[in-house]
Parts: sequence; structure tokens; C-alpha cells
Amino acid sequence: MGADRGGASTARTALVLLGENAYYERFDFAPASRNGIEAPVASWGQHFQALVLTDDPVAGRFRYAAAFGL
Repeated sequence: MGADRGGASTARTALVLLGENAYYERFDFAPASRNGIEAPVASWGQHFQALVLTDDPVAGRFRYAAAFGL
């Protein structure tokens, strides 16, 4: 997730991935829904994970770039 700040730089607020919870929790990832981030595909459920990189609230539906086709 990121916010475009005039094209000069992009602020990253979270890293997201789809993977096994037991493995990625060691890197501080947690189900994205705990942070209010909704997966682009509902069936991904708890395997859609996020590592929030800011103290600011992060919430909303995650969108991949159009090139990914999701």
C-alpha cells in the first residue's frame, strides 16, 4: 500500500503478502484484517498478511497495480 506524493516519492505504509501464517509471523506479519486491510480476494482470508510500517492507521481494501489483473 502506498500513497503517491506528487510522483517524486512514494510513502509505504504496509507490506502485504499471501502466505502461511506460522512462517511469516516470525517476521512480524499478521493477518491483514487485524489492521483493517481487506484482501482483494475474499477467499485468501487469514493468509493475506500485512506488516504495517507506520504508526498511522492503515485500513481499506488492498488493490494491486492494474498489471497484476486482480
